Amino acid sequence: MPARIPGTALAIGAVVVIAVAVAVALTVIDSPWTARAKRLDGQRAMHLQTISGALDCYWTLEKQRALPDSLDDLKARMEEETAARGLPAYCLPGRLSDPETGETYGYRPLEGPAYELCASFARASEGVGTYDMPRRSYAQRWAHPEGRHCFRLDAGTIDLPGVADGD
Repeated sequence: MPARIPGTALAIGAVVVIAVAVAVALTVIDSPWTARAKRLDGQRAMHLQTISGALDCYWTLEKQRALPDSLDDLKARMEEETAARGLPAYCLPGRLSDPETGETYGYRPLEGPAYELCASFARASEGVGTYDMPRRSYAQRWAHPEGRHCFRLDAGTIDLPGVADGD
């Protein structure tokens, strides 16, 4: 009978456990490219949320009469109003362009408080549902397919410090 080398079974067992752990990790953890795409898509959604908040401020200041013609008009007006009236920082639109391509996000005023905000996404979001419901959770509100997608939204009236109804 051949002599057994002590620990051989233990070493084989350890190799099997490590191989299984690596296989499971590779199926659970995203690749670096997937993780980067998800992170950039998250930034895009966050930028659109910030722009949407600034549009709510603009709509409130305009007494529900008009939306800006462009994102540049939104930015200029809200920077001016924030400095003059001390409006909260959430009235500033933040970044107006894609973090990867530098392309300006799409914006189109529609009728009344309605508008569209558009961006190109690397991946479909993990949220499922309709894309044009007016108010819902962040994940549902910004759920999107892969590729270019426009969100149809409505500006809302908000309470702004230092802005009275008659202003």
